[in-house]
Amino acid sequence: MGVLYHFLFKNPGINKKITEVTNHFKKILIFIPKLKNSMEKFINKKINRIFAGLIRHLKLEHSDILE
Repeated sequence: MGVLYHFLFKNPGINKKITEVTNHFKKILIFIPKLKNSMEKFINKKINRIFAGLIRHLKLEHSDILE
């Protein structure tokens, strides 16, 4: 185990690569919630727009039903 530890963490080139990969994954993990939030907002806007259009259509075309 000591040889593996020394090879992975004491070798400057490999240690740098591990750090780069770790930082890359950290960036992805930070980005995922932002992407999720923006997708939820986008989907909510689309749903709201569809329902607003549907309600507007019902008010215009079928005003006798709504009264």
